[in-house]
Amino acid sequence: MDLVTLAIPAFVLLMLVEYAYGVVHGHNTYRLNDTVNSLSLGSLRTLSKLVFFDASVRLFAAIADVLSIIQWPSVWWMWLLGFVAYDFFYYWFHRISHERSLFWASHVAHHQSEEFNLSTALRQTGTGFLCSWVFFTPLFLLGCPPDMFYTIAAVNLLYQFWVHTEHIGRLGMLDRILVTPSNHRVHHASNRRYMDRNYGGVFILWDRLFGSFCEESDEESCRFGISKPLQSWNPLWANLHVYSDMWHAASVQPWREKAGVMLASPGTLHSMLEEARVTPDGTVQESGVNAWSKYNPMVANEVKAYVGVQFLLVLGLASFLSFQAHQLGSAMLWSGFLFCMMAYTGLGLMLENKWSGYKLETLRIATMLICSLLPVFTAELRLLIVSACFFSGFWLVSLARGENNRLNVNNGRN
Repeated sequence: MDLVTLAIPAFVLLMLVEYAYGVVHGHNTYRLNDTVNSLSLGSLRTLSKLVFFDASVRLFAAIADVLSIIQWPSVWWMWLLGFVAYDFFYYWFHRISHERSLFWASHVAHHQSEEFNLSTALRQTGTGFLCSWVFFTPLFLLGCPPDMFYTIAAVNLLYQFWVHTEHIGRLGMLDRILVTPSNHRVHHASNRRYMDRNYGGVFILWDRLFGSFCEESDEESCRFGISKPLQSWNPLWANLHVYSDMWHAASVQPWREKAGVMLASPGTLHSMLEEARVTPDGTVQESGVNAWSKYNPMVANEVKAYVGVQFLLVLGLASFLSFQAHQLGSAMLWSGFLFCMMAYTGLGLMLENKWSGYKLETLRIATMLICSLLPVFTAELRLLIVSACFFSGFWLVSLARGENNRLNVNNGRN
């Protein structure tokens, strides 16, 4: 079990403390829909690491065993050197993830939230394993043992958790050396003056050295989110929408230039999409995106209550899978991963007032009922699952009827 998984209880406690502090001081930075979406993405990232972990472990182990120049001794100064070296390579990986569309497609999920709080730190991509390994291969070529690498990577990621908050101001000299909340707020801001700055994971020195540093200004507060807002609580779309943009942009490019879409900057990709929306008569299709208002569809309190309860139950299942992964087979992990993906997607769509969310929730409850018949469950656990399914099913039907009545009333008024 890795250090990040072990830290999950601490993450939950600190988020509750931040929420309480914000409420007491009149500056609450949490919304149910945004927080559910961020934690759904974080949970899917953790589960995707479990189902794809063997491939990356074997790749890095092979590089370390066969191609490494030397073998690092496990002494304290090599751990320190490895920590600094990892952060250096992380800086370049992070920077390219903002400067090239192929890598931005994987990283964008972390920047979609229009709030900035500790749950944003857990909002991670589910497709990072596709290309992030390329940037850290030099460490293995230089002889960094895989166990040391994964421990250092986990510590680096744990450090980055606390800097995702609006409640900690400037920290003096630390702001000049380390990545702090002030420095990282700039990184997440979509203001033109702040965009694509402060890429460091632990040390802000890399940004100062390579010209990507920007200080937070008292004259202009940070506006969080991305230039082309996601406007969705669907975690699948959150992971895939830039890949979709790349596909559509490539569709209007000549054959020789299609591959170049992947290495174009996100700004250039946006321009290509504008070209793709030009209709045969020369007009431009409206994208329907308002870049300067937070996405916050109005949802009935009863729906919010249902989503909150069901989300906590699914999050509990995901946590169980994470903590018991070493005792579960691949089939069980994959089944749990797909089930949680379906659940998070359905709940997210319900927060958008979409009927597809209700349909997906119905399918999830039916899947749970069918799975309860499997012999792996004890009689007591089977009774608990069946009871939860019937309770959730009746609750969902009640919500669907209420939503249907509301739509009929509104259509009658129109």
